[in-house]
Amino acid sequence: MSQAAITEKQVEQFPDLSFKWLLELSDNLQEFLRIVRPDIVDNMNFAKAQKLPDSYITDILREQRTDVTYFVPFQGKRKVFTLCIHIEQQSTPDNTMSYRMSLYTHLIWDKQRQEWKEKKTKKEGRKFYPILPIVFYTGGRTWKRLRSLREVVNPKEPFDEFVPEYAPIFKSLAEIPDDELVANDNAFGWAMRLLKKATVPKTEFSTELERAISCISNVASEYQWRKLMQYLVLLIRHRRTKTEVEELISFMENLTTRSKRKEEVREMAMTAHQASVREGVIETQRKNILKTVQTRFQNVPSALPERIGTIKSMARLERIFHQCLTVDSLDELEI
Repeated sequence: MSQAAITEKQVEQFPDLSFKWLLELSDNLQEFLRIVRPDIVDNMNFAKAQKLPDSYITDILREQRTDVTYFVPFQGKRKVFTLCIHIEQQSTPDNTMSYRMSLYTHLIWDKQRQEWKEKKTKKEGRKFYPILPIVFYTGGRTWKRLRSLREVVNPKEPFDEFVPEYAPIFKSLAEIPDDELVANDNAFGWAMRLLKKATVPKTEFSTELERAISCISNVASEYQWRKLMQYLVLLIRHRRTKTEVEELISFMENLTTRSKRKEEVREMAMTAHQASVREGVIETQRKNILKTVQTRFQNVPSALPERIGTIKSMARLERIFHQCLTVDSLDELEI
């Protein structure tokens, strides 16, 4: 598969994990931080930024995490130190978000504490990383502010002094001015601006798309260009109407002037379409299984639809479907 190809996983998980996928590239991390905390970006050495694997923090909150964690060298007043940046993208409001971010912070510190023991770090060298916590909200419902940890503890009195005043940086995409997103030719910001306008009328969207591609093509590195263009293809497939998709992707091709890049956009579109079709077939098979089970058996467990929804193998779904037609009880189903 070429670098331009889009995988089935990217198509399937686009609504929840596309932002995390973009931030796998440190160029995009840098441009995201220029939107969120422009005052400290120039103190960071992104060439040496280290993205931590998902397994670094124990996942005890949910199956699919949308957070990204980086270690970045930071030039302080007297010396360079390691800054930990923890970013969580949210598509729905969550009043307990401060608690969750606080929990992630302590899990990172606990991991560091374990490393001290393993490396036998001297006691005088045991200093926790400073952690920059950021919540980035991209959903459609109004979410103006993030409650601090103190605000979600009730009652506080007479123990107010023991409740920390912890509040991560909070940014809502809908509240960031368009010009601020794309200041200083921010290629990543153009992708976010297009996400912000994903459902506007087609004429307006096309104008925004043209401006986004112009900036991305002119200022992004090859790898960043490829990643952002893949994102735009997937955004169009997920957020625009079916009647508009092919026209808008053809528009993207026409806006791409270099022949090699034009071919890459065409390949992105083709693999995204194939992956979308396959996902549609898989979803149909899931529905066929549920319908057959509900027709043949009584007292279907409420958790069954969710369990079937997690199955991504077509071969396994076909095997379960044939079992549905022949077994005498739900207990015989191998799900």
